[in-house]
Amino acid sequence: MRSTMSLRYPASSTSNFDNAREKRIIKRTDAGMNYPDHDSATNRRQMHVSHARSMLRDVQPILERRPDSIWAHIEQTRDAICDALRTACEREGFDALVIKSPPFVQPAWVKLKCWIPKNPELGRAVTERGSMTVTVEAKEFHRYPLEYSVKLHDRGWSKTYPHLRDFGPTQVDQLVRFLLVRGPKPKLDALQLRTTPLEIWKPANQVNVLRTDWLKLIPSVLIWWGIALIALLPLGEMSTLGTLGLLVLAGAGGALYVLSKRRTVVLSSGKPIAEPRELSGVDSWQTVVSGLGPDGKLLRERLLMVLQNQPMAGLQSRVEVIWHWGLDGKVEREQIVVTFRRAILFCQIYQYGQELYVGWDAHLNHGHWVEKTVVTGIHKVSGELTRVNTVRSGWKQFSEYDVTDVNCLVEWTHAKLVRLVKRLMEERKIDQEIDFKILRGERQSLTKPQQTGQGAQQAAQQAARKLVRTG
Repeated sequence: MRSTMSLRYPASSTSNFDNAREKRIIKRTDAGMNYPDHDSATNRRQMHVSHARSMLRDVQPILERRPDSIWAHIEQTRDAICDALRTACEREGFDALVIKSPPFVQPAWVKLKCWIPKNPELGRAVTERGSMTVTVEAKEFHRYPLEYSVKLHDRGWSKTYPHLRDFGPTQVDQLVRFLLVRGPKPKLDALQLRTTPLEIWKPANQVNVLRTDWLKLIPSVLIWWGIALIALLPLGEMSTLGTLGLLVLAGAGGALYVLSKRRTVVLSSGKPIAEPRELSGVDSWQTVVSGLGPDGKLLRERLLMVLQNQPMAGLQSRVEVIWHWGLDGKVEREQIVVTFRRAILFCQIYQYGQELYVGWDAHLNHGHWVEKTVVTGIHKVSGELTRVNTVRSGWKQFSEYDVTDVNCLVEWTHAKLVRLVKRLMEERKIDQEIDFKILRGERQSLTKPQQTGQGAQQAAQQAARKLVRTG
């Protein structure tokens, strides 16, 4: 039989333990409830640990985000090209459609579209249509850190100018005159970079921090020499030449083994300030308040002031200008974007005459940046074997902690916005019943692994459900 043993503490030790515990815990009364406070020794120990952590060297496996990185430079260049195209169109006397890529989209792009009436007497019944797209791509640690490409479409004719090393005001003026006033074709061929080894007259955009790793060619050379020596042998015979060929092949295997043991370092330019957006909707809320239309700007300013006092580490807010294609052209609006880790909330405050629309929609973001190796070589300064990495957009599954984050962001932001709306209604003495209930979305499917194409299928099903009349 298995014997059962029970451990008993002596009565004296138990009482001493309880007395010591009572001495370490101080009970205070707050609204009828008692809360234990840790003693000063515990607080000093926590402060010591916190101070020790602050002295530690950060070696976390996290890509660095810098406001002065090449990714920020790309967005600045995109904005400059967009402004230059609009200015050039206005200078020529045209109001063309000029749009740009949303924030944190890589590669960034700028588009221009125009429909020019063929005959002024016929108005817009007969038009000559043209468009242009300029793409800006990051080439970190290269001779030319930015590469441009231009796609032209003019009355059925199209041409692409890839891998351009520069795109400035001169090129903008040439393209605008070509599309709008039927000027000469733009001369962009001289700016193209080398894409094949045969284009020796064009400059090559190579990595300028590395030199060729000649050692990695040794196994290939030995393999070819070994095969050549064995191939020279007569069929079915073995001689010194064949033995030498086998030794050369064995040397190639040894060289491969030695090269595989070399240590490498990684050179990376980090990642953009925010993640690429692949959103899944969670919750939303909206209302219309009659009589508060003129106070839309005031409500927006008050909300931005509240967002400046961040109650949680990692909570960020900014104002973004968005556009969409309306019935009769482009419509631009501003929205307040609040982010907390992978949770994103878009807040809209718009005036419609005397009516004020206030609403928000919350999402979780599948998008994140994934490292990708560009090239490996020997660093010119340190002489170490170095791997140059860049980033590309990827897709990541949600966890239950991401759902908790979006719940926290939704509840906090909604409470602040409701308080501001009620306060403004009291100040303007508006008596209107508002439904402040949040429209909850489905959460169970957020953390389920999705198969290839399942996300697009769910998005199509959600769009189809919105088209069904329910009342």
